[in-house]
Amino acid sequence: MDKGFCTDRAGNRFIRPQNSSFIVHFDRRSVFVSLRTHVPEKLLQLNGETRTVEATNDSKNLKVYLYFTEPVLNTSTEIMKSIRVSRGLLRPINSSTLANRRFGYQIEDVPVITVVTVGLNSSLVISRQGVAVSPVSPATFLYDSTRPAVKLRTGSKMRTRDSSIIVLIKFLKPVFGFNSSHVSVSGGHIERYAFLIIHGCT
Repeated sequence: MDKGFCTDRAGNRFIRPQNSSFIVHFDRRSVFVSLRTHVPEKLLQLNGETRTVEATNDSKNLKVYLYFTEPVLNTSTEIMKSIRVSRGLLRPINSSTLANRRFGYQIEDVPVITVVTVGLNSSLVISRQGVAVSPVSPATFLYDSTRPAVKLRTGSKMRTRDSSIIVLIKFLKPVFGFNSSHVSVSGGHIERYAFLIIHGCT
């Protein structure tokens, strides 16, 4: 502590009166952290089961944010060093920290197809109360920037007298958000009760 801490601007020492009080704030509450990504969640059917997966093809979505329930003492650079990322490198995002409660990072230099897992070594992050932050589960998502291959096949021959033709659309890997509005037909139209079959292959 500075020698002149208990003096005024003129150098006169403060005198503590007899009825003065000294208050100590004692707080041992746990400090929690939420690890969030900007990768959207999708519903995917695999082996007859519907699962929720996080997947993106947009590098702008490769962001991770840490939200703490209480302010922490660490800097953005120190917290970045405590983050474990399986692929790629981290770069701090210049945004408001909400009084050292929120920190954001961009994941860069990621391969075109990869599964990324982001985790935090919470024991290295210290709260304002002086206690380490509670552990948090890692986040895992798929990044795939390649265009999926697709095959079209009909049950009819090159020439047919049938007025209705079933077309099979087969994607070589799972796709999201596909529907009949993405199909264009020349020389006919999609009937009301026509259907599309979409196969996802792992």
